Amino acid sequence: MHASGTFVILVVQNARVGYFNGKVIIISAPTSFEINPSIPEADPLRLRGVLQQCLDPHSSVVHSKNNQYQRISIASILQRLSIVPETIETTIAVVLRFIKEDQFYYTTCPLQFNDKECKKKCSKLAENLWLCPRCQTQFPECNYKYLLQMKLQDHTGSVWAKAFDEVGTKLLSLSANELYILQYDLTIEKTPHSILNKVMFKHYSFTALVSTDTYNFERKIKVTINKVQRLNFEDESTYLLAEIARMGATA
Repeated sequence: MHASGTFVILVVQNARVGYFNGKVIIISAPTSFEINPSIPEADPLRLRGVLQQCLDPHSSVVHSKNNQYQRISIASILQRLSIVPETIETTIAVVLRFIKEDQFYYTTCPLQFNDKECKKKCSKLAENLWLCPRCQTQFPECNYKYLLQMKLQDHTGSVWAKAFDEVGTKLLSLSANELYILQYDLTIEKTPHSILNKVMFKHYSFTALVSTDTYNFERKIKVTINKVQRLNFEDESTYLLAEIARMGATA
């Protein structure tokens, strides 16, 4: 019923709540179930389910002029993963609300490994001396790669996400090495703060890999950005008009 898109209320009696990779309900012989019960306590849940299906579907696909345009809201992602732990790849249209500036990079090995750059995270031994755990080699200078911690927001809520080097370079139009050097170049007015500020509070379309992880018996949402582009407002308008038409048909 749930897989077909029907909102389902399941009442469980005589069960025990436990923890294994998140919360689980443990059933036994006395456990009983009832689907969509006609009890007063179920009415608020039933109303909430109807509103969510009308206003906030898990995923919507419309046909734009160029190709299919898919949207999923932040609230839908959080709701979906709270029900079924899984890994999904999806597109979200959001405002980039905040980027942490204190550590926007990590250090990597610049040496060659199997005929390509190693890129393994390295550690600092002393001033101008770094060590790669993979190459087991010391070197005087390291490379810098992006590790952006960003807060994304749409009309349904907000979520923290991470973006690595390829996405960070496209988003900021600078490599992590170049942005790192700006911290110490006093001859120009550009600073990491000014560069990061330029991309905040703008609309983007992010392709994200979203999964769940359990830490201290609490389920956490993990969002990793794989692709980024400025929001195409023609496609966005097509999506919004389709949503308005769908809501009118169900009203």
